[in-house]
Amino acid sequence: LLQLQMTSVRRKSDRLLGNTVPQLYAWAKEGASRGIRGLFTEDSLVGSGGGNKGQILPADWQQQIEEVVGSPLALVYGMSELCGMMNLCSHGHYHVPTTLVLYVLDEHSGNALPRRGQQTGRAAFFDLLPETYWGGFITGDEVTVNWDGTCGCGRQGEYLYQDIHRFSDKHGGEDKISCAGAPEAQEKAMAFLAQAAANQ
Repeated sequence: LLQLQMTSVRRKSDRLLGNTVPQLYAWAKEGASRGIRGLFTEDSLVGSGGGNKGQILPADWQQQIEEVVGSPLALVYGMSELCGMMNLCSHGHYHVPTTLVLYVLDEHSGNALPRRGQQTGRAAFFDLLPETYWGGFITGDEVTVNWDGTCGCGRQGEYLYQDIHRFSDKHGGEDKISCAGAPEAQEKAMAFLAQAAANQ
């Protein structure tokens, strides 16, 4: 697949490209082995995020990607469960958009930590954009947030530091947060929909 992708792109053209870090690195490594450098124009937008997905990458992975694609790599923090993403600024901080309400939870109790100063714990969000489903989501990520803002890039509001880890990597095993009431709620919803369909 990588070979097909590398042969199908046009050199020195404007492109919008996005993928996970390990996939982009594998793609760039293949390109470098073919002697490809500066594949796209400098004003192309190449974005990535999601961490290393458990893979071990070299310390200069970002530089290797940028050398092949020919443009800076824009990093974001986010997840498929959220509509919004947090862009990494020039000072190395992830800024929370106004459509997301951030919470930092105590690792052991699950209680929300104070929304002041610097706090480290489990990231949780309430997404204000969804209109057809519940927007609350508790992650498996350990984050450190500066609630007081004052980022050197000039943006206002709280921000996350770039050093984000998964609790599963820290403690081992799975770290998926789920609601015990979800199966029962789904069964009730399906029964309601089935009855509504029968009455039509």
